[in-house]
Amino acid sequence: MAKVRLKFNEKVLKEIELDGEQVWIGRKPGNQIVIENVAVSAEHARIIQEDGAYYIEDLASTNGTYLNDQRVEKAPLYDQDQVRIGKHLLVYLDETRPRPAGNEGPLPNGQARQRRKAAEGSPRAGAGKIGAVHVVGGKTNRTGYELTRRLTIIGSGEEATIRLTGWFAPKLAAVISRRPDGYSISQSDAGMAVLVNGDPIEGRSELHDGDLLEVAGVKLQFSLKDKVR
Repeated sequence: MAKVRLKFNEKVLKEIELDGEQVWIGRKPGNQIVIENVAVSAEHARIIQEDGAYYIEDLASTNGTYLNDQRVEKAPLYDQDQVRIGKHLLVYLDETRPRPAGNEGPLPNGQARQRRKAAEGSPRAGAGKIGAVHVVGGKTNRTGYELTRRLTIIGSGEEATIRLTGWFAPKLAAVISRRPDGYSISQSDAGMAVLVNGDPIEGRSELHDGDLLEVAGVKLQFSLKDKVR
């Protein structure tokens, strides 16, 4: 029987057998797989069964669902596939469903890295660079931050990297996501206003070198710099 293994920081939290037509995943109690993390939407994603196969489907989440390091809306699952939701990992286990030869879909982490190294062509926007933000207005715990994590949380909560320190600062104000091709900023589930260069975003916005971000009264200058080798 197919199952998924929920992991956090390489620690296995639980295993769930897939014995129904769909399994809901999210932060809200009532999901079959509850992930209590501010980077996870209330109803983030689901695993569904169609024509004898299982698929992962994103439910218009704020920070996206990643299959083997590639953001997906809906995609089939094969044995050993890895689904990342927030900072948690779901490993799909089904020995009866190996990845077919010649299938060029998202590959597990190690294989994906090898495929990217072998690929030729012009680099994507943001490839080979590290993002950073410098505080130009408002109250935070530091004046600058390197965006080296997959998800950088902006807020006053304990999980926040960019810690807001004002009296009425929200626990989760926004999230900056790092992907192989660049960075983006997303609103929180609460729909708090996020401005990029003075314009409010709707849901998510790609970031470019020099952008000015405004979140919960804090202004941040975004920049890209080359990785130190």
